[in-house]
Amino acid sequence: MLSESRVIVMEPAYRASLIQAQKRAMLVLPRGLGERVAERVGAEALTVIDEAGATDWLPVELTNKLGQALYEEAGAEGSIEFWRRFAGTLSSMSLFDAMVKGVLKLVGTPEGLLQLIPRAYALTSRGLGSFDLTVDPDENRATLSVTGLPKVSQTKSVIISIQASCLGVLDMVSVDGEVGVDDFRVDEGTVNYIVLWRN
Repeated sequence: MLSESRVIVMEPAYRASLIQAQKRAMLVLPRGLGERVAERVGAEALTVIDEAGATDWLPVELTNKLGQALYEEAGAEGSIEFWRRFAGTLSSMSLFDAMVKGVLKLVGTPEGLLQLIPRAYALTSRGLGSFDLTVDPDENRATLSVTGLPKVSQTKSVIISIQASCLGVLDMVSVDGEVGVDDFRVDEGTVNYIVLWRN
C-alpha cells in the first residue's frame, strides 16, 4: 500500500541574525526615530527578536513589523534611505562576509554584486518566494523578478526594502543608478525591479 503523499509548507521566515541586525540598526536611528519605531513594534516582538539564537528561524511578520513601523515613522524616502544603507552593512555580517568580499574581489561590477541578491535571500529566508536575476551587461540593466511573494509580504514597506537593497548593492561598487518597481501584479505575488546603472 502506498503511503499518502504530504505537502510540506514552510512558513515564511528569516534567520534571526538578519532580523536582529535590522532591529539594532533601526533602534539607533537619530532624532527619536529609533524610539518611535520601537514603540510601534512593541516590547513583546522586540523581546522575541532579542532572545532568538542567531541561526533560529523567526516569522517574517517580525521583520515586516520593523519595516512597517519604519515606513510609518519615516515615510517612503526615509525607508529607502535606511534599507539602502543597511544593504551596505551586510558584508560585515558573518553570513555574508566571505560571499560579498569574494565577489567584490573577483568581479567588482554591478552585475556581479546584483547576483548576490537571490543568493542572500536563499541564505536568510524561506517561504518568501523565488528571486531570479536576469542581466543585460551591454545595456547596464538587470531585472530582479520576485515571484511567489506571500500575502504577508505584499506591502509597500517590503517592496521598498527590496528596491533600496538593490540601490545599496550599486553603492557598494560606487556606481550611480536607479531602481524602478513594477508592482502591477503584487496581489499575485509578483514584483519586478528594473535596475539601471551608469559606468
